Amino acid sequence: MDSIRTALRRTSDERGMTLIEVVVAVVILGLLSTLSLSLYMTSMNASSTHKNRELAITVANESMEIVSGWSPTAKIATTSLSTLFAGRTAAAVAAQWAAAPANSGLEQTYPTWDTTGASAPELPLSSISTFNGTKFLAQTFIGTCFQPVSGGDCKKLAGQATAPSVAPGGYSSMVRATVVVTWTAGDCDSGHCWYKASTLLDLNSDLDWVTHD
Repeated sequence: MDSIRTALRRTSDERGMTLIEVVVAVVILGLLSTLSLSLYMTSMNASSTHKNRELAITVANESMEIVSGWSPTAKIATTSLSTLFAGRTAAAVAAQWAAAPANSGLEQTYPTWDTTGASAPELPLSSISTFNGTKFLAQTFIGTCFQPVSGGDCKKLAGQATAPSVAPGGYSSMVRATVVVTWTAGDCDSGHCWYKASTLLDLNSDLDWVTHD
């Protein structure tokens, strides 16, 4: 009789241990599955962010190629301004620059526009490209800066809030084109992603070169 009780007790104990082991195994598998899913999602988000940035670079480069392919020395018929500014009205340019993203790098560039008030800009102020359901807004800012003939950065003149019509002595008037691409999909600061490219174009007819910031 005692042997039967001992056998039953042993069987009961063995069953209890087996149940505990199963529960522990299920918990461990659940934790591993959750961790694996978390790592997978992180990897997917990183991949998506990287892919969107590559697409933004492509969009920016395409916009910059259009600007770089323009002849900066060609003039608007009724003014001395470069045709780069043709159709860019004062109101449109002011609104565009006022709403520019904080990281646009426009602090050392004078906004410039077409004083003839043409109806449609030859170089669009903005364009939208869509890839895989994500919209990329490319804004093209075109302004003026002044570069010392002796060398140095092209920037605004000290103490002058607006650009002079003629470059002062010792300076050369340049056009700075900045393309800022923004999109919202991906892991970015405050849900706002951006990429910027900038180019300098020389307006002097005796030179024909382009430098990139």
